[in-house]
Amino acid sequence: MVKIRAFPALRPPKNRAAEVASPPYDVVTQAEADALIARNPHTFMAVLRSGNPTAAFKRLRENGDLAADDAPGLFLYRLVRHGRAQTGLVCLSAVEDYENGRIKVHERTRPEKVQDRTGHMIALRAQPGPLFLTYRDDPGIAGLIERATTAAPDLFDFTDETGVLHQGWRVPDPDAFVAAFATRPATYIADGHHRAASAARAANEGGPDAMLTVLFPAGELTILPYHRVVKSAPEDWRERIELTQQTDGDVLEPGEVRVYADGGWWSHKLAGEGLDCARLQDTVLAPIFGIDDPRTHNGIDFIGGARGLDYLQQLVDSGQAAVAFSMYATSIDQVLGVSDRGEVMPPKSTWFEPKLRSGLFVNAW
Repeated sequence: MVKIRAFPALRPPKNRAAEVASPPYDVVTQAEADALIARNPHTFMAVLRSGNPTAAFKRLRENGDLAADDAPGLFLYRLVRHGRAQTGLVCLSAVEDYENGRIKVHERTRPEKVQDRTGHMIALRAQPGPLFLTYRDDPGIAGLIERATTAAPDLFDFTDETGVLHQGWRVPDPDAFVAAFATRPATYIADGHHRAASAARAANEGGPDAMLTVLFPAGELTILPYHRVVKSAPEDWRERIELTQQTDGDVLEPGEVRVYADGGWWSHKLAGEGLDCARLQDTVLAPIFGIDDPRTHNGIDFIGGARGLDYLQQLVDSGQAAVAFSMYATSIDQVLGVSDRGEVMPPKSTWFEPKLRSGLFVNAW
């Protein structure tokens, strides 16, 4: 039984939503965050990544960039990228469900990142960025969403700088969604493991016993590849890996990676079974390149699929990396399967796209 509930959201008025909404804190560099804050005084990024987030949060509330709803509610958040739509329910999910395994995980968390996010929440007295959850497709919930989104979006309706359309609705019948999700056995973290762990920890330090979440049906989600680049390579690495020359870096099927070095692309068939990122780690990165622990080793970087293959080539051609590995995307069925088995995936196994904007819904206490 999945427990969700309505809440009085802190959110921007419709005419300011596009200015307030910002990328998540963890997909931009500090330099990129600083530049966004400098050119846009309304951006929620100031709450996420500025030198004084509590002052920025207070300023946005006092300026009317964020305003609290009079009553608790549930909301629908639709994102459309390249003509493909995904619509999620914005709600509070129970910390109890996370602790009891009804909100299923597939990644380990790092204590220092959990501590950082927990401190941020406690200082703000708010959960500023939502967890991105998914659930196995449900016809009943799909019908509720369809009926609730027949009218024009009443909360926000804008296209961001990357071309993604963002639309929001207030749910007219929250109880129907609460009852529908109560029949689901579990939800799954797609993105936001550290935010989930931080919300659970904050609950033990005076925060609420719930976490801000957006729940999307699995069948609507898009996962892009998460590529790897290594900064240095042993002289004999080519002799230790079987390569076939190719004209580009487009991976055609699971079990294959494309390798870029010295101005050219090659393909390599991965040995073993399971997730491609795990097979690459176990059969190539660890034994040949010495990347024993990709979570902590400073010789590897992870490049989200939205950056494109040209970016991989630039990193190698400029000398910032020695070798790049273009990956095949992990499937949503693989993510759900790993979660159901209680296993964990290697770090940076999935890049969900599009990313949810922060600042459109905040849970303050």
